[in-house]
Amino acid sequence: MNGLPFSLCFAGALLALVGCSDDSQPVGGSPPGGGGGAGGDDAQGGTAQPSGGGGEGQGGGQGGQGGSGGSPVVCEPDDGTLLAASRLFLGDTEWTGVESPTAWQSFGRDIDGIATSNDFSAHCLPSGGASPASVFPDGPNGLDNSFGRTIIPILKAVAGSGVSEPATMAIQMGGSTLIFDLLDLTGADQSPVVTRLYGTSELGSPANFDGEDCWPVAENSLTDPLDITSAVTVFSDAAVVADVWSSGSPTTIDVTFSAQGIGIPLRLYQAQIIMRLDPTHTSATQSQISGVIDTEEFLATIADAVGAFDPSLCNGAILTAIQNQIRQASDIMVAGTQDATATCNAISVGIGFEASAVHLGGVGPSVVPTDTCP
Repeated sequence: MNGLPFSLCFAGALLALVGCSDDSQPVGGSPPGGGGGAGGDDAQGGTAQPSGGGGEGQGGGQGGQGGSGGSPVVCEPDDGTLLAASRLFLGDTEWTGVESPTAWQSFGRDIDGIATSNDFSAHCLPSGGASPASVFPDGPNGLDNSFGRTIIPILKAVAGSGVSEPATMAIQMGGSTLIFDLLDLTGADQSPVVTRLYGTSELGSPANFDGEDCWPVAENSLTDPLDITSAVTVFSDAAVVADVWSSGSPTTIDVTFSAQGIGIPLRLYQAQIIMRLDPTHTSATQSQISGVIDTEEFLATIADAVGAFDPSLCNGAILTAIQNQIRQASDIMVAGTQDATATCNAISVGIGFEASAVHLGGVGPSVVPTDTCP
């Protein structure tokens, strides 16, 4: 399966996908030099310098040897057009960044091929006692995005704040993101444009998104950690039409959300991605990831998210209530279809993003979920 770290930071909440970092530290960068040694009997050594210089003693003593500084991150040679997700839209804000209760209608696609409004006869059956009228009506043109419509408001209520802006801030502060490597792209219309999808480790510093950031690739997004071109996820039939890149056939990808150092994995089925490229192919706007998540798989991760903040919530009535609210958001089948004889077992997802040019900065540590509720 495809492992892709995708860090979302929802400020200070129980269930919020909070925290802009995982437990791992990025490979590369320039670690500070070691501390200077103590000075003589009547003096103290000076402060060690990041470059590794020793501290200077004052008075009678001599400062100790400073630690050696690390090597700076070295960008890998580009072999394609490299774009990293730089801003996220999870359903609580419009593309303009303005909060709106109907913002979810801007993200996603018609996954099941049915425009559901008031007629639910062809629809799967509600789960967890949900009211069909509150969950099943689609967005414009049959758009399916129950995650943005129902799950995000739950998380927003728990957090007491918006979710998209903190998520964006997490990436801009150097948290994990996604990188698209569009190989041999030269024109506005081209097919195929074979594309590698990488998850990243942390950058180690705030991102500039000026085309010069060198972002380390997470080891678990590679089949061979010694070969940075060996991406687990490769869109072999991706194409660009009028400067709009699309990933091609629906597939399955794993996306890991980071929560206060706790990884929350989402397995996204029937996943498709589009990016609206600028003419120079150095940025993308109004881009989207869409697909479905298996409801019970997602619920299994919620216990760990809650337990990360309070271990007593790894089970019990509060956790059960939260899980049932999420279960009621089920609006589709895992296959991306509808079945009027079966209970809905998946949640449709639509996530918007913008992307900016970057470079690859070698291979960093894997970003993996933490089991906080054994």
